[in-house]
Amino acid sequence: MALLELAGHRMDLVTLVAGLASIRAAGVFGQLVDAHVGMAAAAASSVLKRLGALDARVAEQKHVVADIDRRTSQMDQAIEEATRRGVPWAP
Repeated sequence: MALLELAGHRMDLVTLVAGLASIRAAGVFGQLVDAHVGMAAAAASSVLKRLGALDARVAEQKHVVADIDRRTSQMDQAIEEATRRGVPWAP
């Protein structure tokens, strides 16, 4: 008699176990996705920080290049003026 009662609930138990297994699998999948997204976000953040530092260095070097261009222009103007006046160059 007890075996007949258990046989009737067998499908209920199978359904419950399958439901619990799928819930657990969804949780594990969610954790894997979260770990992957977290690592990708950390990597992107690291890249953005490095890009920011490089942009700052490029901006600093632009000022240096602009200063060198200004000095070169001044030297060119001085040479042109000296050439126009006919100033001889010392050996």
